[in-house]
Amino acid sequence: MELERIKNVIKGLDLNEKLSLCFGGLSFATEPNAKKRIFSVDFGAENYFDPADFFAAGCTFDSEILYNLGKDSAYAAAKSGRAASGAVNLGVIRSPMNSGAESMLSEDPVAVKRLAESYIAGAGKRVFATGIISGESGYEARFYDERAMREIYSFPFEKLADKLGGVFMPCGSLGGVLCSENKKLVNSIKKFLPDNAPVVSFGAAVNSAVAAVDAGAAVMFGLPKAARAQVKMAIENGKLSESKLDAALIRLVSFIAEYYEDKKNASPARIKTFDTEKKLAEKSIVLLKNDGILPLRGGEKICVCGESVRAEKLAKESGFAATKGPVAGSVNIVVSAWNGESFDRETEKLLGSGSLGENCVCVVFAPHPVELKDLQNSGAVLFVPCELPQTFRALKDLLVGRLNPCGKLPVTWARYNGEYPCELSAPSKRRGAFCYESVFNGYRYFSSFGKKPPFPFGHGLSYSAFETDRLKVTVGESEISVDFNVRNTSETRGETVVFAFVESDEKNVFGIKKRLAGFTRVSLGAGETAPAHIGVSLEDIKVFDRAAERFTPLGGKCGVSLGFSADAVTSRAEVKLGGKVKDYGCFTAKEIPSYYAQDKFSPQGTEIEKITGEKLIARAPEFEKLVFGGSVTDKALKAAVKKLKKTVGIRIEPHSLAHIPQKVLENIAESD
Repeated sequence: MELERIKNVIKGLDLNEKLSLCFGGLSFATEPNAKKRIFSVDFGAENYFDPADFFAAGCTFDSEILYNLGKDSAYAAAKSGRAASGAVNLGVIRSPMNSGAESMLSEDPVAVKRLAESYIAGAGKRVFATGIISGESGYEARFYDERAMREIYSFPFEKLADKLGGVFMPCGSLGGVLCSENKKLVNSIKKFLPDNAPVVSFGAAVNSAVAAVDAGAAVMFGLPKAARAQVKMAIENGKLSESKLDAALIRLVSFIAEYYEDKKNASPARIKTFDTEKKLAEKSIVLLKNDGILPLRGGEKICVCGESVRAEKLAKESGFAATKGPVAGSVNIVVSAWNGESFDRETEKLLGSGSLGENCVCVVFAPHPVELKDLQNSGAVLFVPCELPQTFRALKDLLVGRLNPCGKLPVTWARYNGEYPCELSAPSKRRGAFCYESVFNGYRYFSSFGKKPPFPFGHGLSYSAFETDRLKVTVGESEISVDFNVRNTSETRGETVVFAFVESDEKNVFGIKKRLAGFTRVSLGAGETAPAHIGVSLEDIKVFDRAAERFTPLGGKCGVSLGFSADAVTSRAEVKLGGKVKDYGCFTAKEIPSYYAQDKFSPQGTEIEKITGEKLIARAPEFEKLVFGGSVTDKALKAAVKKLKKTVGIRIEPHSLAHIPQKVLENIAESD
């Protein structure tokens, strides 16, 4: 259905018909309009609430696996009649130990972009993006540095938006405004999307349906009928332009028309899902530590203990003896599982007993990095980020050497959660504002301030040993060609990932000493040497000029280094780029000292004003007085929200007041 015809269809709908389209029910399906031949369509959004194993896929750094996962998603969608052929999380991990990291690919924007691009290519043009500018956690009144946001957090979305079928808006808030109601954010998202890509919000992410429609995110699911009535009243009273509703519906109906057109000609070809899962299970396991205990040589007495269910599965698959605890004189394989807050009871008992030692292999089942505590004291540590039917067969083969570990960490694994830069943030004394989004995310923070995490970005051991040489770097019009040789210096066939980093002179680009530019996966036989190539797009290493509000080519002398992790550089070359040598309008340590603080990222009010370009009010809310439990009526809640908004200057979400006692809320409402 061509665009002009769709516009005419929308123009011919009355207001009630329009509203029936843009507010879907809990089934996540739009309502049909037979008269105008607009059919009901199930976006399939409810199928994307459960996080996919994207973190495990990120551990593979394997584009083929991501492509096939996309193909699987498209097949499942076509088979069940869902309109969205998949959903890929384009968020950049900020704190890998937080819940939600399991649905994301990496802490680095270039890694997210390259891996997600393969998934989208496999799934097709109706892939929806989730995450976009959000991290792992949900409701945060975040403020941000524009340079950090554009270079890191929104980078994957901006680069891939033209390939997307639509966007599921994040549930958090930005700059004190819910994302679905943030005009600046929604407009910036639509600017990069195709014209027929809808912007979809969910009831949990919308406080005011009128504000969301006004912002442009008018396709909403899970909202009550009262929300529809509010929008209708706002349009009839002239407080909301009907043209904004029309613009959102044009995107929606274009998407529906395209879906039905494709459905008529669809013949989805299924790929072998079993093979995809098998490769994901094998290549996502990361060998974090190995003091020579692995692979097992065959003459040892081997016992499996720890978390009972998984220990029994591994023992059954491998033929090793299952025991209740470590056995003296044996190689003990301790299986541990993270339940969201701590390890399982069996592992906690072993940690408390101090019986784990060098003759122990610890297998950590967790969806993302966790605090390892004393498990690091084992002779070897294996990280298993996803649990599939093929996982235990892969573990057995890896333990005995039939499978060579090749998983790599797509994040920096710190000792504990509080070491990540976003966790170091402290609120300003004015406006209660946090400014989490600095350019120092992940390994960029650890590298810039000389901090040594236990396991750096890209870390992952192998039973083989590799080295690189003959590095040659050539600068072209749109790409830096990085060519080199990789040699397997061991007697074991193996597979590894080589990373290319661009190292900038701090005088030219303040705040970034090292940034990932590309990577390649290489498989080599024992003693084999092979040429390898990494193409570095000059677009991917541009710097956002805050003053000019645009991306600017990197200029001057830059280093290009190769490594098997962020901390394992094997070779380096220097190149000269054609961009201008300048500071790109970035902040300096002299301007905002706390922005570059090593131990505590806590900008004061005046610094946040520079970072965000917004004027903050001087009065701080007295949150410490609002911490008691109690029941709350809707009337008191609304009054308190209104009062606090007036006092603090930003929206206070109702859910954050749910446990404040009735008396306190009434006092707030009455003390005008």
